[in-house]
Amino acid sequence: MLLSALLFTSALILMMVSGSHKSARICSSITAVTIILLTLTYVTADYFTDNGIDESVVYHLQYGLQGTGFGEYIALFIAVIATILLVVPAIWYKNRLLSLVTNKASKLSSISVLLLLTGSILSHAATSDIIALNLAANASSKSLSTIYADTSVEVQGRPLNLVYIYLESLERTYLDQTLFPGLTPNLTLLEKEYTSFTDIHQLPSTGWTIAGMTASQCGVPLVTKANTNDATARGEGNSMSGMSKFLPGATCIGDILKNIGYRLSYTGGAKLSFAGKGKFYKTHGFDLVEGKDELTKKLKPGKYFWQWGLYDDTLFNNTIEVLKDPELKEPFGHFLLTLDTHNPKGHPSASCGDRKYQDGANSMLNAVHCSDYLLGKLIDNIQNLEVAKNTLIVITSDHLALRNTATEILNKGERRDLFIAIPPTKPIPQVVDRPGSMLDVGVTVLNLMGIEISKLGFGRNLLGNTETLLESESSPDDFLAGQKGNLRDLWLYPDIINQFSVDAEKRQMQIGNQTIKLPALIEINANDKTTNIAFEFNSYRKLSQRILDIPPDQAVVWVDKCSSLRAFSSETETYSEGLCVAAGKIGGESTFFKSIEGQASLNYENLRPTLTAATEPGRTEKVRHQLKMVSTFGEFPLPLITLPENAELKSPVSLYASGHPLDGLSFILNEGIQEKTSESDRGLNLLALSSDGVPTRISNVNICKGVTQPKVRTNFANLIRKQNEQNKQANTFIVMTNHLAKCLADKQTVEFYLEDLPFKQWQDIVKRQSFIGVLVDNTVVFDKIGHKVHGTLSLQIQPKLSAKK
Repeated sequence: MLLSALLFTSALILMMVSGSHKSARICSSITAVTIILLTLTYVTADYFTDNGIDESVVYHLQYGLQGTGFGEYIALFIAVIATILLVVPAIWYKNRLLSLVTNKASKLSSISVLLLLTGSILSHAATSDIIALNLAANASSKSLSTIYADTSVEVQGRPLNLVYIYLESLERTYLDQTLFPGLTPNLTLLEKEYTSFTDIHQLPSTGWTIAGMTASQCGVPLVTKANTNDATARGEGNSMSGMSKFLPGATCIGDILKNIGYRLSYTGGAKLSFAGKGKFYKTHGFDLVEGKDELTKKLKPGKYFWQWGLYDDTLFNNTIEVLKDPELKEPFGHFLLTLDTHNPKGHPSASCGDRKYQDGANSMLNAVHCSDYLLGKLIDNIQNLEVAKNTLIVITSDHLALRNTATEILNKGERRDLFIAIPPTKPIPQVVDRPGSMLDVGVTVLNLMGIEISKLGFGRNLLGNTETLLESESSPDDFLAGQKGNLRDLWLYPDIINQFSVDAEKRQMQIGNQTIKLPALIEINANDKTTNIAFEFNSYRKLSQRILDIPPDQAVVWVDKCSSLRAFSSETETYSEGLCVAAGKIGGESTFFKSIEGQASLNYENLRPTLTAATEPGRTEKVRHQLKMVSTFGEFPLPLITLPENAELKSPVSLYASGHPLDGLSFILNEGIQEKTSESDRGLNLLALSSDGVPTRISNVNICKGVTQPKVRTNFANLIRKQNEQNKQANTFIVMTNHLAKCLADKQTVEFYLEDLPFKQWQDIVKRQSFIGVLVDNTVVFDKIGHKVHGTLSLQIQPKLSAKK
């Protein structure tokens, strides 16, 4: 980032010395904003990953952030917001200084400035990371089938039970006595007494919890359809959260053990919904899957949990209860994931008491020291149980530690993941220093259990003779990058080749054996194969926005609110907020459109003619325009009202009222200049609309309970009367709500401000609703509240002279 800053500064200095055109100043402002946004993105990502913008950032943006402990990062978010607030005055001041320079810029200096500004963006660390991710996503290599295939297993005698313990972010580097003397006495002792694998590297797409679990249990890095960035994957949104099965094409430990009679269970302190952990385990053979919500109900720990979930002492106590259960049937496999050592600072369990590391100044090291103590007790307790006589205990990291209060010290050592195997027999100390990765853990564990298997995905037995990926490939990172296009196929997108069903009430569709949550946008190729399924759950873009990126000749099946799909219908009928199915191409000569009530079965053959229809350039532009209207207002066409002639409105104006922050800000769009000329503040807004379609806000009132109101209060009727008495030009007034759902409306306050106005509908406003009222000379021309679920309301106001016939 230093080079980027130097190039940008050099451009400004050159402009100060040699002069600058207005266009150069505009370019420098755009560059400044771009660099600030890139820097904020990079710094925020690096704060979490300590590795800039990597696969983990992309994955969590795609999959969603349910269960995230955002409270841990309040200071970071405040710093980001403060930086953004400082950018605008800084850019204004920069432009002010440059405008004072009277020198006339030469052609050479202008070109130099442009090159420096371009270089400042291209040389930014965030740009480099994004380019690297895209290049890796588009790389190709030999067929996945030659490397990843179903693997036969052979069981020798009675296989061992398995207790697999994932230690959150607790890497082997913490055991380095030169860096952390006395930090992990129990883990250090376990390493000396049992089998320790000391050279476990972290490879791409394995460096966060669910990715580490996928790597260690399936032998493959975690690659989603969306982060491959090819022609069928847009690389954004929550691309997997609507799928009912997590990586169903992969063969994992759970699948193998389930097939030979194991009873499998997983417990973790965090929510199962976060990053799809629950779906992963349920897809791959696990009978019992419990996270924060399930364990909280079961264990009744009161308020003894933190933002991410349950403490480790609670989790470990539950583990012993599971293993002591007289109904526990062998063979079994029990997996668990700790939480106390989660970045950025860790949260030691209360049962550690005053146990701290050294002077206790480093919060993460205190958490690691506490976890080591609790883990030592857990291993002792397990080994004292009857089932321990036939149980293998495995301890691994889930991934290397992300940025935390000990990162500076960790970076001084050789960063490696932890992998210790504790057999039930008399221990024979063994150190395995072969270079391996988390991909090799699963197949190694299976062989230690007495289940002979030669490979699992890209994983190889670290106690066998076959070379690992790190031994056989000169650049394992490049090799795996070349496999991303193949690895995405492990998601097994279902093909719509026969009948499929849509359930409007449950908002889901059934395709083969897959249940797809709705809304969903399905892309289909010329061979009737599903190439991508996109969702919008927890996404920053809706499907109505994302479809604008799709080529006009791309065939799609889209199931969503009818109002969102209106562009695909040739009918003039106004559809409700129910579900509809659309199929075809954005520029297709014909499209399929059907409203769904209750449950309905559809035949793919009825859709196919529209999916293969030719495209028309003229229709493409028309449909794109309609889709842009949907993405902007949430529906198309907009409900239309015509103002009387005395309103003297010259051009159409569109209004959008939001009931909830997730629906965006309320605004007014002046159709004549295609600009949003007004964005509302939270609460009730009174605006006057000029004949040119330009709104002026007269008053804003936050109508939440507990919000202090102005000492001198004037209702909207009096404000309108005052405007008329002052002979203001506007005689059209609009009342709009914005973000009314943020808190429960204070009906007394609402009534005070809206009394004496002839509106009626506002009295029924509830949470997550919006309201628009339009008056012309104190006569109501529109009065409506929004839909209770979605909270938004759109409207187009049209002048009398241009009204449609």
